[in-house]
Amino acid sequence: MPPREIERLRHAAQEAVGIAGHRPDGGPVGELASALEELRIHGAELEIQNEELRTSRAELERSQKRYFRHFDLAPVGMLRLDRHGMILEANILGTKMLGFERARLGAMKLPFSPMLTSASQGIFHSHLQKALASREMESCEVKLRRQAGKETAVRLQSVASVGHDDALDLLVTLTDLMEREQAEAARLGLERLLFEARGLENIGMIAGGIAHDLNNILHVILGNLELALQVPASEPMRQMLDEADRAARRGTRVSNRFLTFSKGGCPVKQTIDVSEILGPAVVLALSGSPLKSVFEIQPDLPPIQVDPGQFAQVIENVALNAREATAGAGTLVTRVDTVRLAHSEAGGLPAGDYVRIAFQDHGVGIPEEVQGRIFDVCFTTKPRGCGIGLASAKSIVEQHGGAIQVHSRTGHGSTVTLLVPAGERSAVPPATPRAPIKMGSGRILLVDDEESIRSVVPMLLAKLGYRCVVACDGAEGCTAYVRAKVEGQPFAAVLLDATIPGGLGGEAALRLLLAADPEARVILSSGYADSEVMEHALRLGFKGRLPKPFDLRDLAEVLSEVVA
Repeated sequence: MPPREIERLRHAAQEAVGIAGHRPDGGPVGELASALEELRIHGAELEIQNEELRTSRAELERSQKRYFRHFDLAPVGMLRLDRHGMILEANILGTKMLGFERARLGAMKLPFSPMLTSASQGIFHSHLQKALASREMESCEVKLRRQAGKETAVRLQSVASVGHDDALDLLVTLTDLMEREQAEAARLGLERLLFEARGLENIGMIAGGIAHDLNNILHVILGNLELALQVPASEPMRQMLDEADRAARRGTRVSNRFLTFSKGGCPVKQTIDVSEILGPAVVLALSGSPLKSVFEIQPDLPPIQVDPGQFAQVIENVALNAREATAGAGTLVTRVDTVRLAHSEAGGLPAGDYVRIAFQDHGVGIPEEVQGRIFDVCFTTKPRGCGIGLASAKSIVEQHGGAIQVHSRTGHGSTVTLLVPAGERSAVPPATPRAPIKMGSGRILLVDDEESIRSVVPMLLAKLGYRCVVACDGAEGCTAYVRAKVEGQPFAAVLLDATIPGGLGGEAALRLLLAADPEARVILSSGYADSEVMEHALRLGFKGRLPKPFDLRDLAEVLSEVVA
């Protein structure tokens, strides 16, 4: 013990026995007293040393507990290996990863290398020698043998240290790389979903372009048919014209299917009785087919809030699927009732009341292995199918706050169920007789790049009592508008096409017209019937909107609202 420490201990002992700095008198009695004093001081020294030892031992035990707690409960596997690769210690997770009981370590040292695959043993031995030589952190990736011939990839990170017996050993951590592999799989899955989303976006762009062009074509066809249908009903050609008109209107619904994929197909909801669109849509889908339709409809149904055109499209798509699945034979049973869904039954829908529409056919059914893909865009099991019907139906129903479910067994037919939120029973407006077409007067400026539209729309306007001036793009239209105002013959309204390739249309043309006349009454018309511009037309400054294709009544109603 160092002299200074001895001096400190003696001073502390003297203070403990209360004789610090005091020396007894000489003589025999004094010597005896002095000896007793020394004994008392030595006793006090021993007691102080014992107390310090007890304190040091307690601190050492606490430190060991902290070490073992951190070692044993570490979130990674931890091993202590000797320089030959024998396992000296292993924490809880380490023994679990290696697949042995910790009790085995108490009886013997276990070699680490045989726990690795043959290909990994050489990697580990090189790693061991490198870590011992460098005395720095070294890492490598190896594979552990698991039960049933399975393998697990792990990362070893090792650092050399002096052990309890002053021998050089390794502290090794084992990190399971399964999480990394799972993360990589998740990343690849996200990339696949992104690829599919981009593919769907491309389909949407193509579908929107097709719908725009198709709506322009149908607009010309319907306009000319409407003019031709002025012939008396007794004329032999009238029946053929009526059939052509019905076919063209079915074409409009086909076009709307593409619009669902273009830019979201935002629904314009109305409160209606489901039977108003259910029967006509099913009958239209099954027309020309021997497949019979049977309706079982619960009386006193609550109304639903839907876009009538879009929801009719859903019904037609489902009915057409049944028609194709049954090869046009048998019966399609359509059941309509109400159901109250609790939170546990809703399956992602809010709990509440729903109108349930179930379509049951007895066709070939859907193979179980493809049922998970029936709502995928462009997936079909039919030789002539396009894979849009059910995908479109699902998209529309979900935009209405509902869900679509399919139950099917091969050879036993399918049941497609639509769930749509039920509305208030008093919310359906009373039916009103169809008003006569409103006539008008004044000059209308038509701005459209399609020559055929610039030909047919003026004739429709003339039947309503209006005079029409045409322009092929926004710049020409603005010039005509300003000239007419200067000449004292202003236009009552402007019918403006939203998209004019290579020319001025839509919002850009509107800004020019409003700059020339802040009171200009501009109506937006577009074959992109569900585009954002059409949806927000009034907010942008348009006085009305008119999706293509439109008929004489649609044109008359918009003009009467805007011009009045």
